[in-house]
Amino acid sequence: MDKNKRLIVITGASGSGKSTLSKYLKEELGVLPIITHTTREPRQYEKDGVDYYFETEKSFFENHLLENVHYGSFRYGSSKEGLQKAWDKADLVSIVVDSKGAKTYLDEYPDNAMVIYLEVNSVDELRQRLINRGDSMEKIEQRLSSEEFLRDMKVPDYLKNRAFVVKNFDFDTVKCEVRQYIGKRLTS
Repeated sequence: MDKNKRLIVITGASGSGKSTLSKYLKEELGVLPIITHTTREPRQYEKDGVDYYFETEKSFFENHLLENVHYGSFRYGSSKEGLQKAWDKADLVSIVVDSKGAKTYLDEYPDNAMVIYLEVNSVDELRQRLINRGDSMEKIEQRLSSEEFLRDMKVPDYLKNRAFVVKNFDFDTVKCEVRQYIGKRLTS
């Protein structure tokens, strides 16, 4: 694997700011996001092939998935083709995944992946963020009680000492810390 190809893996609990950080990296630093797959319905503001590839249960598994998770009542995953398409366009790309997916990328691409784990104060703070983004209360409660959510509320052991942990209490601070981290990793 070409060591000039780098991958920023963004992880943390649902509602921790992963998509917001990905959007910032794209808009302010030109980091191309990898488009991932999901079986959930698009939110009002989302577009197929831009925010996600919105799939059926059948089409989801027709991809060459690097990782996938059943989260709430939906599936999410990323494909080898999606990663390669992004790397064909740029040397530095990003992806938003759960912590188990982050481990997969570290294991598969140890020389290319850098993991950023976003941490927040509490479940109540995350619940409010999910409400603010327009999720239904039923879906929010399903997500907050899921095994994956509970796992991702703290840095899992397999990411300790392998992930850059950022407390997302103030997004301006997050942006500054992430810029510094990426700069150091790209020059090392």
